[in-house]
Amino acid sequence: MAVVFFVSVMFILIFSRYAISKPLRHLTASAEEIQKGNFNTAIISTLNTRRRDEIGILNKSTQDEQEFLNTFARFTNRGVAKAIARKEIDFEPHLKDVTIFFSDIRGFTAISDGFKNRFGEESPREIIGFLNDYMSRMVNCVTISGGTIDKFEGDAIMAVWGILRDEDLSFENLPDSDPKKQEFSEKHLLHVKQDAVSAIRGTIAMRYALMQYNKDAEAFTKAHENEEKAKYKPHIRIGCGINTGRATCGIMGSEDKMEYTAIGDSVNFASRTESSNKPCGTDILITQDTYNLLKKDYIRCKENNFTLPAENETNELVVEQIPVEFEVKGKGAQHFYGVVNMPQFDIEAFFKTADKNFVLDEDCARAVGKTGPKTLNEMRNLLGIPIPEFESVNLNEEENKIQVKK
Repeated sequence: MAVVFFVSVMFILIFSRYAISKPLRHLTASAEEIQKGNFNTAIISTLNTRRRDEIGILNKSTQDEQEFLNTFARFTNRGVAKAIARKEIDFEPHLKDVTIFFSDIRGFTAISDGFKNRFGEESPREIIGFLNDYMSRMVNCVTISGGTIDKFEGDAIMAVWGILRDEDLSFENLPDSDPKKQEFSEKHLLHVKQDAVSAIRGTIAMRYALMQYNKDAEAFTKAHENEEKAKYKPHIRIGCGINTGRATCGIMGSEDKMEYTAIGDSVNFASRTESSNKPCGTDILITQDTYNLLKKDYIRCKENNFTLPAENETNELVVEQIPVEFEVKGKGAQHFYGVVNMPQFDIEAFFKTADKNFVLDEDCARAVGKTGPKTLNEMRNLLGIPIPEFESVNLNEEENKIQVKK
């Protein structure tokens, strides 16, 4: 009886450990990862869904939940979805100092018409396939650099850096004599600068990604040139606009459809900046507000005697002032600045943070970093952008006016 009792106890202990306790620990670990916003955790894929008991049902439900959350994140925004899972988003609207980005494809209407003329009723699938290929590459650059995709509007992309940062501007109401005001102000300013630099880094990475897309598109088109209704992907150019400023950020919409977004004059200014690339002959423009924010720390200029702090040299920015002024209501005469390059940018290391198997294309690498352009005209020649005749450029024309309130 003693032997039978001992064997029974050992059997129960072993059974409970490997058949119940261990699977439950895996389920608990999976739930914890989901709460952290790690929807792609490999732990969930190891759950045994072939079991026919309650644990098997829970395992299958957890895998279904993972699939749903990943789909949900794609339809909304992965960063926002993670922040919701972690309970990091305050659903009350806030004012935040953020960096806003807009981009769109030059001549997209003509490109769309080209698809319609060649493919007829099949053109929607071809257009969407082309856009998804292009946008996945651009979104990758935003994500790696810490940005949040706000929305897609046709061929246009809006992204924001800093919108998910835990922002509290109450320090601005402290008296100037309070030492905490200066402490919080300096910390806040540092975060805003880092967001702006990250936005420019991500946008310059897009320049590389776009060259890679165009190279791949040319190969794709050539591979299908002898087919009926030969499939193709067009060679494209894009314009990108970046502005840093205060925006109203929060969950907006209705009970049926909501989105976490940013609105305000700073957002409108970024959009207007993007559309000014064509007359300025650039692919990336930043506003004077963004330039003024970064110039002393990251741009060699008169204000810093053309020297940078040692810790900022890896993020050095090379920009050129566009020699055309325009009036902004509430701000006066303004300049745009064309982004030339980040000379110390390691584009290979940038992309390898998301894909360890990334292979650098040396030809496309001419767009960024040490082998990248040194002047705007070099950038224009590299990308095939005509040099504008600035004597005839008028950014104060009605369609170029920018209204920013005081």
